[in-house]
Amino acid sequence: LGDWLRDAEKLWNGSKKETTKATILEWLNYQHKLQDQFATGGFRVIYNTSGSNLSSIVLDASQLIEAGGLSTRGFIAESVVYHWRAESADEAHYLCALLNSPYVNESIKDFQPRGLFGARHIHRLPFEILPLPRFDSENSLHQKLAEYSRDGHAQIAPFAAQIEGDTARARATARNIVKVTLGKIDEATRELLSAPAPATVESATASLFKEA
Repeated sequence: LGDWLRDAEKLWNGSKKETTKATILEWLNYQHKLQDQFATGGFRVIYNTSGSNLSSIVLDASQLIEAGGLSTRGFIAESVVYHWRAESADEAHYLCALLNSPYVNESIKDFQPRGLFGARHIHRLPFEILPLPRFDSENSLHQKLAEYSRDGHAQIAPFAAQIEGDTARARATARNIVKVTLGKIDEATRELLSAPAPATVESATASLFKEA
């Protein structure tokens, strides 16, 4: 890390504008985007800021994380994802289930800007468009959603190293692995938000595979 920072500092000092006074460390931590994060401990809910479709995952930051063949002891979210630190695994998986619901994904479509390849940019739309309730540990439906999210994580784990291709294709492959669980999540999400049910599980999840 020290070597990387020294090289980065040389490039930064040689390339930055004369009016830029910040050091490389100050720029990396602009607006405290690194300093304000908890690098270790807790459960993180992470989802993509851009792309056509929502994808979310729960990360236990207290566990060793394999990345690029290296073992890390912490996690810091980069600018291409949104992240939230939950108080418990149940709370994290509950929110993750909602964000992975086909109903939530379809509900934001009319509000996403359109690009050459269709809808894009997700940002805070799930929370601005839908009345997603805070987690209630006494609510059986909330607990059911958390359980479904755990099921999905367990189902996809054995295949994680085998999923290949660009981001869109990898997401579609992952969703196909947990297709049945996504259907259960969608049904529970619709019940929670009092949304009309689709005719079949297939119709609820079909739109998630278009990008493949």
